[in-house]
Amino acid sequence: MTVRLFAVACYLGFVSAFLSLQAHAASLPAVDQIMAGYDRGGSPGAAVVVAKSGQILHMKGYGSADLEGVIPATELTSFRLASVSKQFIAMGIAMLREDGQLSLDDNIKAIFPEFPVYGRQIKVRHLIHHISGLVDYEDLIPSGQTAQLSDHDVLQLYVSKTRATRFKPGSQYSYSNGGYVLLGLVIERVSGQSLDIFLRERIFSRLGMSSEMYQGESSPIVDRAYGYSQAGGGWRRTDQSVTSATRGDGGIYASIRDLFLWDRALQPGTPDPLVGDAILAEIFKPGRLDSGEGCGYGFGWQIDTWRGLPRESHTGSTIGFRTAIQRYPSRKLMIAVLTNRNGGSPWSLAEQIADILAE
Repeated sequence: MTVRLFAVACYLGFVSAFLSLQAHAASLPAVDQIMAGYDRGGSPGAAVVVAKSGQILHMKGYGSADLEGVIPATELTSFRLASVSKQFIAMGIAMLREDGQLSLDDNIKAIFPEFPVYGRQIKVRHLIHHISGLVDYEDLIPSGQTAQLSDHDVLQLYVSKTRATRFKPGSQYSYSNGGYVLLGLVIERVSGQSLDIFLRERIFSRLGMSSEMYQGESSPIVDRAYGYSQAGGGWRRTDQSVTSATRGDGGIYASIRDLFLWDRALQPGTPDPLVGDAILAEIFKPGRLDSGEGCGYGFGWQIDTWRGLPRESHTGSTIGFRTAIQRYPSRKLMIAVLTNRNGGSPWSLAEQIADILAE
């Protein structure tokens, strides 16, 4: 397919998805009540989508996306997903595996020859499931650092400042942002494409999503929310920190409309799956430690149960943003809550909504 035909196909897919979503958009008064604290003029807001069996039950924005510009949050507003981004990075790894370009047993020293020798013990699967033992890269940032770190800066921190893991890879679970920064770079090295282009071509455009990878303020995200923190009885914009430019651990911006399209693509039996059924099933299985014990984390998804229901979920937290997505596959229910303020608990809000709808 030529580039032009590919672009046309993506556009038509987006238009079709947009019209379909317009036809099915709805609002639930009970959700409005739960979100009332975010639905205030002059304060940062939120956006919520609730879908069941591939149909939208509720999709709505609350409060403000941009206080200075007096712009409301809507279903089209892009929020920084923070760690909810990890599921897209993990899907990229799954796609490369299905393409035969990557094995989960590849070690990171083979992928990054500059990495210290201990990288031979760390497999791609260890990074995926947070069982690598990597030192937290946040702990390696020099005191007084003011310039934002890139993914390559994080790799260099590991190259220059670490000589061992915190524990034997595969022996323990310990959540690692650094592991997912490295996975984003794995995608680049293996695919030969930049991470943003890979995700756009292989996932976002294919599904009709408007999601984008943050590339710095020189490449602004369109229709985005800005992050805020409470200060002196009001709100102060706190949108960026020294770790806000890293990508693999939390750099994606997406709307609740995008997350609905994403969830629909993850349903078994979808007409145009991103990966085959076997790999899709593996994405939602927790990884295993060397002992055989499950670690509770799949491919960018936390795997647990809630009120006896299987649950696939993730939270995100970064300066100015709090996010959550929860899927209840036995009920074909998905809830996503995105907010642009420090504080609050989108996770608890999603569970309150699930209380109403999961029966």
